[in-house]
Amino acid sequence: MLKSKARRRAIAAKSAMAGALGAGAFLAVSVMANVAGADTKTVSYACAPPAAGSTTSTPQIGVTLTAPAQTPTINQGVPLTWVNGTPAQSPLVAPTAMVSGDRVVLEGEIIVTGPNPTATVTVKASGVATIPAVGLAQNNPLPMPTMLATVTPTASGTTLAKVGSFWLKVGSGVAQPTEIYKCTIATAGTNIQPASVQLVIGASASPTTPSSSPTTPTSTPTTPKPTITETKTKYVTPEQDQDADEESTTPKGGADTGGGGAAGPDGRMFVLVGSLMVGAAAIGGLFLRRRAIGR
Repeated sequence: MLKSKARRRAIAAKSAMAGALGAGAFLAVSVMANVAGADTKTVSYACAPPAAGSTTSTPQIGVTLTAPAQTPTINQGVPLTWVNGTPAQSPLVAPTAMVSGDRVVLEGEIIVTGPNPTATVTVKASGVATIPAVGLAQNNPLPMPTMLATVTPTASGTTLAKVGSFWLKVGSGVAQPTEIYKCTIATAGTNIQPASVQLVIGASASPTTPSSSPTTPTSTPTTPKPTITETKTKYVTPEQDQDADEESTTPKGGADTGGGGAAGPDGRMFVLVGSLMVGAAAIGGLFLRRRAIGR
């Protein structure tokens, strides 16, 4: 029983070690795949002038395609460098003498495939070289400038970039350069594999943007209510006007005597009559008293 347990433990330990080694190997391969470098190949090209009936040459051109040692992500531009410089002696010669300041222009195509094997795009590469002060005699080798291109992946996964055809043009001053050679990769024979580099594109991290709904205070404008003025017109008849005149004879603010100015005779007449009656009574009384004393 003890031997059986020990055997199971040994098998488990070996399995764990194998898994760790396998994981380490996988990580190592992943890291190596993410690091892009340079690929140099001798490529057989077929180069011909644009004129009909011109002789086509098949030079063997040393081509180097270089990508930076980085792990690009989606929508991150990856610069590529294309050099046609090995061997140093250019197989393409000047059709006519060129003076100082004339330009040699190279334009090439880089074919990018992946991550979907059926998805292929063509990226333009270009470079310019200037004829030195000493000039360039006819049939002397033309300079081959370095071409630069930028690949912008749109999906994660493995992408393959490889060189394709290129055009050599010459120009003088501000004039547009004229095509001298068009070179395409040979389809048969030796050295027909183009230089290429593999890029492993990582998924870009999507930044989390906090979504906050700003609260906008809503204010209900207070509209002042208009003041409505009503004008009433009162029509007075002549009878009502006369009644108003009579009512106006009553003094306002006086004591409440129970009568008005138009209620009857004035109160002063009553006072006068009363005073006369009292006076007459007093005189009559005196007269009667004197008469009584005389007796």
